[in-house]
Formats: sequence, C-alpha cells, structure tokens
Amino acid sequence: TLFTSLVGCVTSQENQVPDANILLPTIYSSVIDGYAFTFTGTVSDADHDPSALFVVWTLGDTVICEATAADSEGGTSCTHTMSLSDDTIRLDVVDPEGAIASVSESFIVAESMPPDVTLLAPSVAGVYYSDQPIEFVGVVTDVEDENTTLIAALSSDLDGALADLTPTEQGVVNATTTLSEGVHLVSLTATDSTEKTGSANITLEVGPAN
Repeated sequence: TLFTSLVGCVTSQENQVPDANILLPTIYSSVIDGYAFTFTGTVSDADHDPSALFVVWTLGDTVICEATAADSEGGTSCTHTMSLSDDTIRLDVVDPEGAIASVSESFIVAESMPPDVTLLAPSVAGVYYSDQPIEFVGVVTDVEDENTTLIAALSSDLDGALADLTPTEQGVVNATTTLSEGVHLVSLTATDSTEKTGSANITLEVGPAN
C-alpha cells in the first residue's frame, strides 16, 4: 500500500546506531599493576565514515581517554597505567547525529613482582680488613622489566652508600670497595620501573688495617 511504502521510505532514512567492539583486553591479556596497558577496539556506523565517529574510553567511573575521532578504518586505542583496583573498561562511540553505543569488558589486573636479588660474593666466612678492597658480586632480575633497566645499589649500615650498579643483560652486578672497621650489614638492592624493590643482605666483620 501507499502507507507501507511511505513508512518504509522514512525508516530507511533513520540514523542507525553505531557499533563498538573491544579487542583488547581478552582473557589472555597480560594486565599488570603499575604498568601501561593499551586498550584497543573498533567502531563502525552504517550511515557515516569511521573517521566521523568519536570515541571515549572509561575505566571504572573515570574517563581515561577523552573524545577523539576513530581512524579511517574505525580503529581506536587508549593507553593507561593500571592499578589493582581496575576491573572494567568501557568504550563509548557517538556518531555526528548524536546516536550512541557502548560496550564494556571486565578483566583482572595481576600484581607486579619486585626484583629478585641474590648476593653471590663475598663469603660470610671470609677474613676482611679495612684497608683491603672487597669484591661484591650479585644478580638482580625482574619478571616484568629488562634486567638492564633495574636501578641497583650497594650500601652498608655503617658506611652508607657504597656504589651505584649497572646490571648486565643477565642481571649481574659487581663492585669492589673497602669497608671501615666494624660489623657491617651490607645490602644489595634493586628497584624496578614501578618502584618496587628487592634486596639481599650479608653481614661482614671487618678488622683494622692490616
């Protein structure tokens, strides 16, 4: 009928609601406390080019990426440093006519680990004198960060800071220094990019100059 044809014509011109999909995170994504994670998604619309769509990323109740246009293929991303309380991300998309669509994804943030620190030398059983250098050797490693990016340091409870150390790719650190006479608690520490710290200690008895 004429009425049916008119209704069909009007309906065909109605603005369609856009579509939004979150690609990352998935259940296999590694989302770690204190580290940046990049959320990715796609948006589309039957009536408009993808680049005409604006997207907003919201983590929990906080907007972490303000309204920006999607790329020419409808891609969108948002990078944010995660915390243990984060558990839900939402992607909102709006077209030029004001039609809005939203999609949410839940995820779990894993707690990051502090660096692992081991002191290999010297030996507690050794004999040490205040005028003779002592060689310290250790290994500092981290699950999330490259070993070379760790900030390592050697210190004594009696003499204070002894050396700033640069780990090798394998995490090996070494320093040679003297200690004053007395009983020292020497600490090797390593700090990662999230400021988590690991340490190893050794007690050394140092005699007078020999």
